[in-house]
Amino acid sequence: MLDLGLTSAALYSKKEINRAIAVYKRKINLIMSFKYNMAIAPAEAAFDRIFALMEKIERLQILKNVMLVAVGRLTEIQKNIILLFYFKGKRSEEVKRILEISEIQFKYNKKTALDSISFYMYMLGLTNERFLEYFNEESAIIRNYELYEKLNFIAENFKNIDEGKIYEEGYRQCNAEEGIGI
Repeated sequence: MLDLGLTSAALYSKKEINRAIAVYKRKINLIMSFKYNMAIAPAEAAFDRIFALMEKIERLQILKNVMLVAVGRLTEIQKNIILLFYFKGKRSEEVKRILEISEIQFKYNKKTALDSISFYMYMLGLTNERFLEYFNEESAIIRNYELYEKLNFIAENFKNIDEGKIYEEGYRQCNAEEGIGI
């Protein structure tokens, strides 16, 4: 099964994955432009860069598609929790209010959904090793994984505090500091 931290990092990075793909496509267009080719003599170097960028795009597309397939296999309540909480950036209180569920139902369904997504992603070929190999240079995934680890450490050391609130607030603060909108 794929590590829950890697799964959470991937889910939180979904919006940024689309941006990264767009940036890589613009870089390919730049490399293929006449100006770039006039400035850089060896065509072989340009082709190497294009192929490396195309590989990154392909891997991000695969991750995005695997996540969508995994989310699609969830129950309706689990799917809605993942869509609202991870993809739309809603707070747990908002998700509970929108879905009209209790705290216990929210926590249970979110945990079950993450376990299921981790399992489906693993079954679709994303092992921990492959995930780390593919995405070890993707800043959004690295940043979200580091944040996940940091906030889980805080939550474990302060058991009397709602860890969902700690994670949400810490995630938003770190992204606000880095100028990343959710």
